[in-house]
Formats: sequence, structure tokens, C-alpha cells
Amino acid sequence: MIQPYFNLGPFTIGVYGILIALAGVAFFVLGRREFRRLRLDPDIVSGLMVVVFLGALVGGRIAQAIDLHGFAVLWNPTQLLATDGSAFLGGFLGAILLGALYLKMKRQNFLVAMDLIAPGIVLGQAFGRMGCQLSGDGCYGVPTRLPWGMSYPVGIVPTVESVHPTPLYEVAAALLIFAFLWRRRKSPYSNGTQFALFLLLAGTERFLVEFLRLNPSHGGLSQAQWIALGMALTGTAIILRSRRMTALAPAVS
Repeated sequence: MIQPYFNLGPFTIGVYGILIALAGVAFFVLGRREFRRLRLDPDIVSGLMVVVFLGALVGGRIAQAIDLHGFAVLWNPTQLLATDGSAFLGGFLGAILLGALYLKMKRQNFLVAMDLIAPGIVLGQAFGRMGCQLSGDGCYGVPTRLPWGMSYPVGIVPTVESVHPTPLYEVAAALLIFAFLWRRRKSPYSNGTQFALFLLLAGTERFLVEFLRLNPSHGGLSQAQWIALGMALTGTAIILRSRRMTALAPAVS
């Protein structure tokens, strides 16, 4: 049985915080770089980062509370504020909603902006999941006898059983998605395509990984799976709409 992470003791939370900060740096640096490449105002990314952080913080906390206590928690502010942890996909939805409002205020095309920051989002996700792995915060999966099964005996949520190291699965998937999006970013594509591919690939990845995790079921699927399914379907719809618009466009002679 592998023990996959450093026993960081009292520094565990600090290291997790550093990796979350690196996720923000990835979003900021890559986003500004891509905005400059298209000769857009890179300072928009600075404001967007603040708004996205707040949206992720609020959305992640609300989603975590709903997952643990049901929708009734929304009418119980004390229990809502007392809930520990944060659900990544809930944070993602919160970030998207506030980000969309911010971009509208700045009169920026939402899909163009999301195309440009999509690689930074998924690279940031890789850093965040590595933080989960190093801290053993309970994001790991169900017990397994596979040779790469790992234990988290001194994690934030400890287990001595050999379990699926699902944070590492997600790190690997995020890096592959990032490499794909980064490589094709300079190729011609319709507005929204990069973002749509991120939604489709990241949503599919999370939907599948959730089968290996211990999360409450809501109508046969976990909360994260319902959100991931929505992401994948939204991404697919954007891609199909883009192809339809391209097919309907008049030929240029």
C-alpha cells in the first residue's frame, strides 16, 4: 500500500494554500498573455480574477453545504456558514456566473474571453487537485486492491485503507486537457470553441471519476456528476451550434 504524499504535519494547510495560490497565478498569467495576444486589455483579467475568486468561494461553499445537508440549508444561514470545505464544480459555477456579469459590465464578449482563459482555468485545476492530494482532504476514492492504491493515514480526512488516488487521476486529466487547449489556441476556431472543449472534456472527466469517489447520491448520481453532465452537454451544444453556423455561412469566392 502506497502512502502518496508527504507527512507535512502542521504545514499541510499552508502547502494546500500555496497550491491554490499557484492556481490563481496560472489563471492570471496565462489569461493576461492571451488577452495581449489578441490585443485586448489585459487588465480585464485582473478584475476578472478577483470576481472569479469570490464566485468560486461562495459557489463552492453553497454547493458543499447542499451536498451534505440538502437544499434546506439555503434557508439556514448558520448551518451554511458552518459548513467546512468547498465543492470545486459548485465553485466553478459561481465563478462563471459572476465572471459573466463582470464581462458584461466591461462590454467584453463572454465566449471570446472564456476561450482565452480556458487553458488557465484547467491548469489551475491541476494545481488545486495536487493540493487535495498532498493534504489528503477526503477527495480520494473508494477502496481498491490495484497496485497504485494509496492511503492517507495522516491526511485532513485520514484513511488507512488503500483507495483510488482520484486527485492524481484529475491532475493527469487536467494536464492533458491543458496541453490540448494550449496547443490548438492559435489555430482558427469559432468563438466559444475552446471554452466548449474545456466544458466537454473537463465535464466528462469529472463525471467518470465520480464513480470512484464516495459522495452522496442525488437521483442516482452525485451532485458533481449532475453538474459535470451539464458542463459536457453545454460544451457539446456550443460546438454543434458553432458547426451549424459555419455550415450556414455563405461561401467566400
